[in-house]
Amino acid sequence: MRIEPKHTIADFLARHVVVIVGFHDHYKVDGSYRGLETICGTCFLMIHRNVPFLLTAGHIIKALDDALVKPNTKLRVCLVDSLHYNAVHRNSLWLPYETLLRESVGNNKDIDYGYIIPNQLTLDGLDKNQIIPVVPANWTNPPDYFQRYFLIGSPAELITINQKEDKSSVTAAYGAVIEVKPTNNPPDDWVTPFPRFYGTIDLSSRPDKRTIKDIGGMSGCPLLGMNIVDGVAKYWFYAIQSGWDNRNTIVACLFKPFAVHLQESLDEALDQPAEPKT
Repeated sequence: MRIEPKHTIADFLARHVVVIVGFHDHYKVDGSYRGLETICGTCFLMIHRNVPFLLTAGHIIKALDDALVKPNTKLRVCLVDSLHYNAVHRNSLWLPYETLLRESVGNNKDIDYGYIIPNQLTLDGLDKNQIIPVVPANWTNPPDYFQRYFLIGSPAELITINQKEDKSSVTAAYGAVIEVKPTNNPPDDWVTPFPRFYGTIDLSSRPDKRTIKDIGGMSGCPLLGMNIVDGVAKYWFYAIQSGWDNRNTIVACLFKPFAVHLQESLDEALDQPAEPKT
């Protein structure tokens, strides 16, 4: 894939990613409004057996599910698919989250991925805004070595929310590209038997030039491995962002083994229909 020079790398790569925001409204026992909590993450569209689904970090799905069942609360979930330069519509998409098939596998201490199978109206909206799904060619047969690694997503501080009682909404969101340097020295408590990627980031020097203080809200975003081949930038979906230590170290779940596992999980879900979660 060639990156057009008239667009930033963030504008180009953001064709794959979608911001997911949960508005968790809290109420007092008497029904009066108490306040708002937001749950922010990044996801991207994949296709398996001709079924499109949104893939993100498992702990994002768990946080949304937990919010859904808390007493005296209401959860509303929206998607922002306009981070890229080719977007036609700038308004967010409301997602009927509680009615959709979804699953959370693991957490941010092991295999941290989750998926949502959207309804057709949501898929039509993503398609009209020219979101590019990830296909097997984007993640199978990755090279043994990458020249550079990048996270692409939207940190919470680049998401603007118009907060109103029971009617909060996203008014703006911007993508960020963060270069990651691989490291063999992660924090000791992060090391698990599961294959994971560890890297360091420097938020003071980034290709998209936007100023951010942390990457909170980017859980679930892809970590892309990139090489220059015959003068053309080519990239692979290499891992899924899972966590960071509030300083400069990140951890991500390697994409290929989890994509295979995810396909098996989806096969089971698709072959044995179950009642949607409530």
